[in-house]
Amino acid sequence: MKKASRRKIALAALVLVAALAAAAYLWFRRPDYELVDLGSLGGSYATATAVNDRGQVVGWGTIADRSHRAFVWQPGKGMTIIETLGGRNSFAHDINNKGRVAGNADTPDGANHAFIWDPNSGFTDLGTLGGKKSRATAINDRDQVVGYADANDGRAHAFLWHKDTGMTDLGTIYGIRSYARDINNRGQVVGSVAVPTKRDHAFYWDPDTGMIDIVGPNGVSSYATGINNAGRVVGNIYIPRIINYAGFAWQKGKPLKTLKLADAESYTDKINDRGQIIGRLRSNKFLFFPAETYHFLRPKFGRMVNLNKFAPDETDEIFAVDINNSGWIAGRIRTKSRKQPPDRAILLRPR
Repeated sequence: MKKASRRKIALAALVLVAALAAAAYLWFRRPDYELVDLGSLGGSYATATAVNDRGQVVGWGTIADRSHRAFVWQPGKGMTIIETLGGRNSFAHDINNKGRVAGNADTPDGANHAFIWDPNSGFTDLGTLGGKKSRATAINDRDQVVGYADANDGRAHAFLWHKDTGMTDLGTIYGIRSYARDINNRGQVVGSVAVPTKRDHAFYWDPDTGMIDIVGPNGVSSYATGINNAGRVVGNIYIPRIINYAGFAWQKGKPLKTLKLADAESYTDKINDRGQIIGRLRSNKFLFFPAETYHFLRPKFGRMVNLNKFAPDETDEIFAVDINNSGWIAGRIRTKSRKQPPDRAILLRPR
């Protein structure tokens, strides 16, 4: 064998070893997070519900008179309360990269309406589909908002709202009810739809296909909770006689894949553009002890991470709700300390 050939083989071997070492590092590396306590609004409960790619966080909490207020938090500025539509309560559920917030709030006549809130122009009441209630659950960077609203028959219907078209009813497939939970920047929507067998099924919607029952009319109970900009959907599906619910991943044109996170009941909540997933895991391994529940981060490459490891005290419990494309996680922390409110909004930032 010529010396040049031996050198090429040796170089290829070194490249392979380096690639395997990098893969092993990604697999075994433990992510390290800094916990930022966002505080509360003066009441006993506050939670963050979403974080955008600029690090702006929204959520809601109780104030001194025990009513609820939406808030937006910004690095270096702290919390700003988002008031109501003239009623008692307001709730924020999502924020896009323009800083526009989607949520719902009470009106003076006792109704509850979906809204967009802009830091410069304030509220836009999105109205309803003919009933008294609506709720905005997500907003994308095109200012498209999804959620659900009461129709004239009093049943909830998933909607898509934009300033140019107003509120559009996305339908129900089976004529019962539907709920939109998330939307990506391509205008693809996911959520759940009721079926005649008194179950809910996960749905996917886009302008070309309309609403699709992901598991089919004869499928088991399921619901979709998040979609990233690549169109990858996460949600939860019932697995009878095994572990109750398990997370799933699905993409249009591909089969549904159950995420076998552990030999336990699990729920997936959100997925970012890097493929990182947050959710909850419930373990029932010990018959005579209470079940343990903890929230997790599942990297695209790597092992599942118990987020409670980043709590200040081992008795604290972290609840993860949303994750942005930098891996920042929004949620809340529950503590047994009497020196602080028991539930406070938090942000976990990678170090």
